Amino acid sequence: MSFGITMKAYETLAINFAQALADARWDDARSLLDPQLQQHLSSDRLADTFQAMYSGYADGPVTSVHFDPQFSMETWPAKEPGDVGWAYVSLQGDDFVEAVTLVVSSRSGRLAIREIEWGRP
Repeated sequence: MSFGITMKAYETLAINFAQALADARWDDARSLLDPQLQQHLSSDRLADTFQAMYSGYADGPVTSVHFDPQFSMETWPAKEPGDVGWAYVSLQGDDFVEAVTLVVSSRSGRLAIREIEWGRP
């Protein structure tokens, strides 16, 4: 997957998470979550939550992941200590567009997703 731009580490993590969701690689997606979020999202619950975001109105699955660096930032009002970046990643199907908004944090030198907002705002 090449987006033709130089990616920051937190942006790459966000894209990898979205791609894992799009590919139904639930365990891989879950491995990118911080331990606290992993406690609340089993692989099955992650799959159900993701698919519920679009399955009620879409005819097919996610077919592509899109990212634009203008939809990421390193400073935002709700930023907490340890947060590295915020990223919005688009997920598209043949008849829909959805997204995940992610907060990536660094704990013990490891980047992980601390927060997920499901769906477009």
